Amino acid sequence: MSAWTSTDLWIVLAGALAGLACVIPGTFLLLRRMSMMGDAISHAVLPGIAIAFVISQSRGGPALLIGAILAGVLSAALTQLLHSRADVEEGASMGVVFTLMFAAGLLILDSPLVGKHVDLDLDCVLFGAVELVPLEAPTAWLPGVPPPIPRLGVVLLLNVSLLILLYKEWKLSAFDPALSDALGFSTQKLHLLLMILTAVTAVYCFEIVGSILVIAMLIVPVACARMFTDRLLPTLLLGAGFSIAAAVLGHAAALSIPQALGFADTSSAGAMAAVGGVLFFLSAFLAPRHGLLRKALHRRHLALRTLEEDLLGSLYRQAELDSPAGAPTAPGFSGGLQRQALRSLVRRGYLTGDHALTHNGFRAGAELLRRHRLWEEWLHENTATTLDHLHMPAEALEHVTDPALRERLAEDLGQPKEDPTGRRIPRQELEGRETVSLPPP
Repeated sequence: MSAWTSTDLWIVLAGALAGLACVIPGTFLLLRRMSMMGDAISHAVLPGIAIAFVISQSRGGPALLIGAILAGVLSAALTQLLHSRADVEEGASMGVVFTLMFAAGLLILDSPLVGKHVDLDLDCVLFGAVELVPLEAPTAWLPGVPPPIPRLGVVLLLNVSLLILLYKEWKLSAFDPALSDALGFSTQKLHLLLMILTAVTAVYCFEIVGSILVIAMLIVPVACARMFTDRLLPTLLLGAGFSIAAAVLGHAAALSIPQALGFADTSSAGAMAAVGGVLFFLSAFLAPRHGLLRKALHRRHLALRTLEEDLLGSLYRQAELDSPAGAPTAPGFSGGLQRQALRSLVRRGYLTGDHALTHNGFRAGAELLRRHRLWEEWLHENTATTLDHLHMPAEALEHVTDPALRERLAEDLGQPKEDPTGRRIPRQELEGRETVSLPPP
């Protein structure tokens, strides 16, 4: 790929500004579980734009913005009306309203009476044309700068200003609407303002990604950020970073990847949205907080820890019965995981090389059995669980019981010496010494 020119820089700047402007309303839409409302509004504003074009015969001026805002507010109001008054499910009401309004907009723009008078390309409305941004004639008051750049800058400044002014109110209404209303911050008014802001932002992003892909800028960067954090401000900042990355990498991909495959370059708007999707899947897989890989590793760690405790408990039971200590087995776990657990216990000093309990292993097994049998006693006294059904719930509870809870159980039960089936509850092995439990592998 050749060095970027000023044209490429304007394209990337337009994409980045649009993405940054979209992050603010997109974040609160996501927190309110209304992500598709952004898509609904971005489609529903089309008839407002079309009617504004018919009236003003111009793409400039306030007519386009006013028409889009009115259409967006009307869409949000109709959706809420159908949901609250007609008892229509919220997703269904959104689908009905935005598809009807979007279809009406397309019919207006494509009609013979209107289409010949309106200089508007349906492909640009639907899919955007960020590549054409540098070709627009600069304004006299800002020479050398394509007009979409200052327009997007103004929208971004508006969004940031409203975020600073209403940060606490929007945050409260997103996480606790009832408390927001009780404190005098009307959730409905804040919601209406958010819908207006979404409509304004979506309109000015049309020429970048169009009405279909604008949802990618509204939601995808924020969804990426949510994989990394559960806090609002870091979500906003990370979402902004992902928006910029999608704009830069998307335009680079639009120039380089098709050429590497022997084709001409492709749509930068589509590439930006596609790169956003790639970033989301990478985040969903690799994010250290909510990533699938991290969750899979955590589940394996818990499975290994549970199996290690089960193996120590099995060996302790063998010692109670004075039976020979061989390599124990645990149903429900793979042989590979069981071998890994045995190696881990040997390495950490709980088992000898021939799988016999060491002193620490014996005490850890006693600790596990004490928790298990105390839970069986508690379940027997406090629930209607029969004797033959005590083992399974006690086995689940033994792995999540810390020493403090274990001793509280013992005190509540009067320090019992036997469980309901007459088996001894280990205690002497642990008296006078610090409680032993398995540390993390």
